[in-house]
Amino acid sequence: EVKTSTLNNQVGKIKWTGKPSQLGFILGKLQELEYIEAPQKSNGDINYNEFARLVKDTFDIKTTEGTLSKYLNINSEKGQETARNFDENGFDIPHKKIVS
Repeated sequence: EVKTSTLNNQVGKIKWTGKPSQLGFILGKLQELEYIEAPQKSNGDINYNEFARLVKDTFDIKTTEGTLSKYLNINSEKGQETARNFDENGFDIPHKKIVS
């Protein structure tokens, strides 16, 4: 039997049970390694606010878009803190070209 809870899980979204920093880092890393494309500004830079909005539209996560945008930018101060935690624990995703 499949149970659905409309109180805890927004319909059509993937429920994220980790921390916002973890989701931001993982998706930021996937973008950096060219597994996913992030929205870009007209100058070609990543639009982290729009990226965060898309993530919030896809995942049921308790955070703000502003906070998420900081974690999606893995080169930001907040992103670097999370990156260190993942690196210290052996987290590694190879570039898509290596595994293709």
